[in-house]
Amino acid sequence: METAYCRVPFFKGFSMRIHALATFVVALLLTTACPKKSYVVAAAPAEPGHFAVILERSPTGWAAHCEVGCQWTDVTMSCNGCDVQLDASGIARAYPSPAPKGFAFVVSDARDGWTARGIQGVRWQNLSWSCGAVVCRGRLDETGVGSV
Repeated sequence: METAYCRVPFFKGFSMRIHALATFVVALLLTTACPKKSYVVAAAPAEPGHFAVILERSPTGWAAHCEVGCQWTDVTMSCNGCDVQLDASGIARAYPSPAPKGFAFVVSDARDGWTARGIQGVRWQNLSWSCGAVVCRGRLDETGVGSV
């Protein structure tokens, strides 16, 4: 029995297997040699998550009550005139500052209230709150400060 060969002018004298292999190699070379466009999708900056904290400064220190967006409900720190960092995981002395989790800001005692400096997860950089009372209380969230 005689084997039949497919005759293609370019591959004169080659069998179908060799022709198929040659076609595969040429296709492989073309697909790997052609430039491909690379697409990089940059992540959009994370939108601050919603949180709401009632912050209170008194002559003996700080107290905070979280309404939403925290891993805690009530935290306190006894210190007179110290700066504290408040974040989604709790309260700590601001210096040296612990690694923040979620939202984070540092609050400082001011003459008639307090000031805050945003670290992350807030839409503000600096803000202040004046009460004129011994115990100064305000409601902080990712957008700013307001009355309780």
